Amino acid sequence: MSQSMIDLVTHVVTRARSVGLDQQDQRDAAVAALMAAMPHETPTIARFMVDLVLPTLAEA
Repeated sequence: MSQSMIDLVTHVVTRARSVGLDQQDQRDAAVAALMAAMPHETPTIARFMVDLVLPTLAEA
């Protein structure tokens, strides 16, 4: 996954947390952002990409 996609997921999740969204809503927001950035990908791929990044954000 490219660094720009990792940065996008990180930014979206961080902002979602800052406004008080729960974990599922944070994940959904990140998936939606990836889908908007990569309209040629399937939702399954976007969810997989978010799932790859979320564990590293939980450790931060």
